[in-house]
Amino acid sequence: MKSRQGIAALVAKTLAGLTEQAYSRNYIQKLQKFYCDLQQYMETRGTHDFVMELGLDYLRDTHGISVEGLYGLHPREMLFPMRALQILWDYAQNGFLVTKMKPANKPFECPSDYQEAYNTYLLWMIEKGNAPKTQTIMLYSLQRFIGFLTEYGVTQYDGITGEIIREYLSSFAGCQPSYIAVITRRLRYFLSFCYDRGYIQRDISKSILKTKTVRSRMLPSSWTEDEIRRTLECIDRASMTGKRDYAIILLVARLGLRAGDVRSLKISDIDWKAHRISIIMEKTTQVLSLPLLEDVGWALIDYLRNARPETESPHLFIRRTAPYTQFGNASTLTSMVGCYLNKAEIDVSGRRHGLHSFRNTLARVMLENGATLPIISEVLGHHNIQTTSIYLSIDIEGLKNCIVDPDEVFSHEV
Repeated sequence: MKSRQGIAALVAKTLAGLTEQAYSRNYIQKLQKFYCDLQQYMETRGTHDFVMELGLDYLRDTHGISVEGLYGLHPREMLFPMRALQILWDYAQNGFLVTKMKPANKPFECPSDYQEAYNTYLLWMIEKGNAPKTQTIMLYSLQRFIGFLTEYGVTQYDGITGEIIREYLSSFAGCQPSYIAVITRRLRYFLSFCYDRGYIQRDISKSILKTKTVRSRMLPSSWTEDEIRRTLECIDRASMTGKRDYAIILLVARLGLRAGDVRSLKISDIDWKAHRISIIMEKTTQVLSLPLLEDVGWALIDYLRNARPETESPHLFIRRTAPYTQFGNASTLTSMVGCYLNKAEIDVSGRRHGLHSFRNTLARVMLENGATLPIISEVLGHHNIQTTSIYLSIDIEGLKNCIVDPDEVFSHEV
């Protein structure tokens, strides 16, 4: 590997490599402008060989910000300059672009005094059949709590007191009540587990007050039939991005998939001959099979034939910029939906407008059209009928219009 390369040749190789990988023209032009300014800076320094330290000097002298290295957390306004230097350094060192520019988060290392209970708790969740995503979320909350205990100087579970718990929960001051309720519930579960398994001698979980929240207030808003139509009509289906986004929004509006299931949807999940989509739901790990409606099917075909980038990824929906991979695990696609709602001049004031809102709309429309709660629950992939009724915020009149036999209801519970 080379540690020094002439800046002109290095920039030419870098831009050629990005062009070959189908990075957008606008992004490459933006990089070219940055590298041109960098090259002029280097000329004033009397050097033509690029090294990392020189790049850091450039940032300090031209942007007024001093950083110790190219990787790690940086102010938002520094993201592009840092990314540009990371790319250039990658080509200088390796001759190609390393996709993952930032190092992965350091794995959690559980202190030895907490290790046994931590591992046992994980095994308990697996035995209960909790979905991998649920396990990750629960463990993340537990890791934060253990980290707090360590900083507080508590070296064993029996050292946890009511005062320490109050201090921990007070660190969430300013968060939404619904989020605080989730945090306290997870903490209560874990402390109760520790007491049942003998890791603590006193059931301190009972000292944590239950926080009641009205679930219906946390539900996403829904849209009228006209708003759905206007949103879909404003999508530019002549563009590659528009073809993809149209297929995604139509898929959720017509079939009610969760955002996570849209992200993880694979081409192999579609049975074109049987006209069905079958997936293992990310949230519940249960199998969900739905009919592939005609309009959804043609939208997917249009995307696959005319807009999906060439990629080895098995996932159906792919990012529109290189590297061509599936959406990130944390992506809720909210910004995409918000963009089209705004373009359609739909007032979203006081309404949540993520992709999930189209799922909620489908449930409401099905109810209004006379579908029974078990059918709606099956389409949405809910575990039981109670979840569906809460999800829809159904009032008494709505229930009267949805009378079903009790045996039928319970037969649909998982």
